[in-house]
Amino acid sequence: MGETETDFSQDLLRGADAIAQFLYGNRELGGAIYYLATSPEFPHFQLGSMLCARKSELEKWIKEQEERRGGRACNPNAAPGGNDRDS
Repeated sequence: MGETETDFSQDLLRGADAIAQFLYGNRELGGAIYYLATSPEFPHFQLGSMLCARKSELEKWIKEQEERRGGRACNPNAAPGGNDRDS
């Protein structure tokens, strides 16, 4: 097996539970992954009926989300429209 195949197998997440573990640190949030998969922007694909994703593509997608927000982390106290309640 070549280096490229090994890299791919290390990069591949198979199943919503594995993707949830990678993104949220909790395999039990697989349902949230199926919800994200309804968005065309969420980087995923199917192998047969199994939902899959590449770690590298998910990391790139997260970075893009962060950059759209100006590099700021999500603030759970932020009011809709981007105005922080605590400011």
